[in-house]
Amino acid sequence: MDKNLTGVMPPVPTPFAGDALALGHFKANLERLLATDLSGFVVLGSNGEASLLDDEEKLGLLKTAREAIPADKWLLAGTGMESTRATCELTKRAGDFGVDIALVLTPSFYRPNVRGLLLHFETVADASPIPVMLYNVPKFTGTNISVQLVAELADHPNIIAIKDSAGDIGQLAELREKTPKEFAIFIGADKTFFAGLTQGMNGGILALSNVAPAECVALFNAVQTGNWSEAQALSARLTPVGRVIVGKYGVPGLKAALDLLGAHGGNLRLPLVDLEQHEKDEIKNVLQKAELLT
Repeated sequence: MDKNLTGVMPPVPTPFAGDALALGHFKANLERLLATDLSGFVVLGSNGEASLLDDEEKLGLLKTAREAIPADKWLLAGTGMESTRATCELTKRAGDFGVDIALVLTPSFYRPNVRGLLLHFETVADASPIPVMLYNVPKFTGTNISVQLVAELADHPNIIAIKDSAGDIGQLAELREKTPKEFAIFIGADKTFFAGLTQGMNGGILALSNVAPAECVALFNAVQTGNWSEAQALSARLTPVGRVIVGKYGVPGLKAALDLLGAHGGNLRLPLVDLEQHEKDEIKNVLQKAELLT
């Protein structure tokens, strides 16, 4: 594709009405985000409650997203499943729906060893009709993909990038050093966004960018242009927001923040549960302090 794989992309949440998908609210959230200069969108990520969705729901979200998102924006879809076979199948279906890149999570139940992970990702990449982005999120999977393994996988012609959510700036720097220049590295943890950009990462896939999309893009642009005073000011403003909403409360916090901002967070799907009122008040307070909510 002609567009560069860089910039800021939100992993968009999945709104529910009761326990059913609220596709109209999902589309409205995308339209709100499309009013900013985000470079793309991630559907079926961990912030989209992907592990709680059935196959039909996943395909419905992909169809709606592809219809709403213009071709000049990236559309990524989380296609990682527990088995390699199921991952290959969902990745192929994502390609059929016009997804640009498959975001492939590490299997977590059996926690495969290095050889198993290597074969898993290579098999998926071989079978995939679209490029693959590795997804490293040890907080959820219990497995941290080593820099050495990423460097080996980066040699595969269909593995073009990684989203690293380990939150370790040293690991990000080593990834940049050990992988080819054309291999894209996206920061997945809000707390390492600013520092990671200064180390040459290509962008961020951040839950925070659902809440403060324009501000996250402005921080990215400030680093790219060397406007360090603006970048530092934005980072100082946004860091407490990410720490509370995403770091402390996760998906329930993200949905509560969106509701407060007038977007569509909505219900959670069990076993996730809504926040208590005092927790929502904490989120409201941090949004107000960051001047994201009046």
